[in-house]
Parts: sequence; structure tokens; C-alpha cells
Amino acid sequence: MEMESAGPERKRKRPHSPVASNDSNDDGGEDSLRDNQELIRNEYSGFSWQRQSTDSSQNDGGSNNLHRKLDVVQPTIHPKKFFDRYIALRKPCVIRGYTDVSVRMEDLVAAAGNETVQVEKRFSSEECFGQNRTTARQILMTVREFVEKISAGQKDGEMLYLSTQQYEPTEHEGYSNPFQTPCRQLLATKKIPDSLPWAGNLCLESCNLWMGLSKDGSSSGLHHDYHDNFYILLQGRKQFRLYSPDTAP
Repeated sequence: MEMESAGPERKRKRPHSPVASNDSNDDGGEDSLRDNQELIRNEYSGFSWQRQSTDSSQNDGGSNNLHRKLDVVQPTIHPKKFFDRYIALRKPCVIRGYTDVSVRMEDLVAAAGNETVQVEKRFSSEECFGQNRTTARQILMTVREFVEKISAGQKDGEMLYLSTQQYEPTEHEGYSNPFQTPCRQLLATKKIPDSLPWAGNLCLESCNLWMGLSKDGSSSGLHHDYHDNFYILLQGRKQFRLYSPDTAP
């Protein structure tokens, strides 16, 4: 399960465009391109894997530690302290010991079994999930049908993945509910909370259930999110590969 929180807006400075030149020199194009490249700078100043790796190598005699350690945080941490140490710095961490969420397959079916969800479909087990949502790659089925397919352990179950639900609010609602099916039904049956204790005053942007079956593991592909994410692992295992923004060209 993933809960996204919309924190304070982060703005990134953009370089000014180079002034157009009337120089008719044939090398003008190359000079302009070179000037433009010099103006593009990565001004990110938050948490950096590179800086942490440099500090670590100096402390342990120069060895390059590829498996960097994350801070382990208790769920009882004060929201202000959590914001200052992690959210504001964009520093990832592991929150261990949170037990207020427990969702079993039967809970999911009981709460939202007859509800229709959008399910992503891949064409082979070698493909990543997270492709563009075309008609061929997205199918509609009930939550019960989806659970039955992935619970059977069959090959076609490995081709399916439940993720974010695209939803347009009605005029009556006037806003997009952060809890979409099946999270909305799980919330109503008190299987998941409407907030997290360490999140404090952060506004919840969305709550999504990510669910699939893969014997050999599958990937959602390299991507970035616009909001701060809290991932709560309900069952199975998940490996994250994280890059800090200063690694971008």
C-alpha cells in the first residue's frame, strides 16, 4: 500500500535561456550549444547518496559502500522531528514497528469484492509494469476476479497488476477523493487508517493498493513521484533502488 503526502511546494531554479546571436560564424551553433550546456546546472541541495558515500568512505578508510544504510525510525517519532530530518531534506528512511495496518486477501474481497477496478496487463513476463495505459494494456474486472486470478498461481495471473486507479470527480463531489477503490472500502471497514501518526500536518494526496503476482520478481521501471511516499508492505517483499536528484544530468 502506498500513501502519498503533498508537502510544501519545492521549486527548482531554471537557468536563463542564452541570448540569441546574430553572428553568422559557422561555429555559432556549436558555441550556442556549449553555452547552453554550461547554463544547465543541477542545483539540488537536499540529501545526496553521493555525499553520504563520500563521508562514509572517509570514515571507513576509503572503501566504496554500494549498499548504503538507511536510518531506521520508530513510528512514535514526533511529526515535527520526522519532517525536519527526512521530509524537508528528502532523505529516505525505514519506519519499523508500525502494526496498525493488516489486510488479508479475504479482508480485501469482503470489503470490495464486487467493485470494479482498472488492472494493468503486460504481454510477457519479461516486460515491466508501469507502461502507458492503452486499451490493450488495461482491463476492467472486479476485485474478486483479480484476487482469484493471482491466488491461483497461474501464468496469466503474473500478467496482471493492480495499481493506481484513474478517477474523475463528479460535479457533486467537486474534488478527487484520495481513497479510491479498493482503499476506500478498506478505510470504511477500518482495515486501513486515514492518516499516519508520523505524517503530522502533511496533506494526503492519494492512497493506493499495489498488488500482483510474480515468481521471479517484476519491476515497475525507473520513475519519480511528485509527492512524498510512504510504502507499507502488507505481504511479500519489495526491493527499492533509490537515486537522489543530484545524480540527474
